[in-house]
Amino acid sequence: MTTYVVRPRLPMRAFVLAALLSMVGAVGITLVAATEAAQLWMWASSVLLLLGVLLLLTALTSLRRLRTYVELGDDGWEVRAPGGTRRGLWRDVSKVTIAANGVRLTLHHADGRRTHIVAPAPTDEMQAMAVDIAARLDASRGYHN
Repeated sequence: MTTYVVRPRLPMRAFVLAALLSMVGAVGITLVAATEAAQLWMWASSVLLLLGVLLLLTALTSLRRLRTYVELGDDGWEVRAPGGTRRGLWRDVSKVTIAANGVRLTLHHADGRRTHIVAPAPTDEMQAMAVDIAARLDASRGYHN
């Protein structure tokens, strides 16, 4: 059994916004403490710092939760994605296609259904997965190289 992991894009905007919120909050807390300004500014700065940290944690959690796992075995396959799990046997797959840009791999089933595996950008892993799937599909039909 071979397992491939399709990872989501890094949420760069969330990381940048989290950094900005955290920095503004930390600087605000430091300035308020140094100048003994009103407590309202301390609370506002603390809220900004907390929002920055929460946004960072949310972005990091999404990186883990939005992964897609593709397991390829001799007899079949399984795709575990945030939207659910799909599995099938190679004998039920009529063909496999990969988009020209290399970001979407599609398993076409004999009954007309399709299973899409989508990556945020072309990767070597998607190409390796396509080659592996083609080899397993050929082997399930008795073709040998």
